[in-house]
Amino acid sequence: MGGKPRGEAPVLVWAMQSFDLFAVGGSGRVWKSTTASWFDDFEVVASNLRELFEQLGRRIADHP
Repeated sequence: MGGKPRGEAPVLVWAMQSFDLFAVGGSGRVWKSTTASWFDDFEVVASNLRELFEQLGRRIADHP
């Protein structure tokens, strides 16, 4: 399935400097594109934005 997260219409979509494309669905789940394209598949990376930011915070803390 390409173009949007499975089973959900994206509410908010944004890209990060690393060329990652993210979408937040109506359920609050955060999806990440499997490639840097809106037309490819997405996978769930967090159950909500808070969880995503906690993951990012841990990654940042792990790099001096």
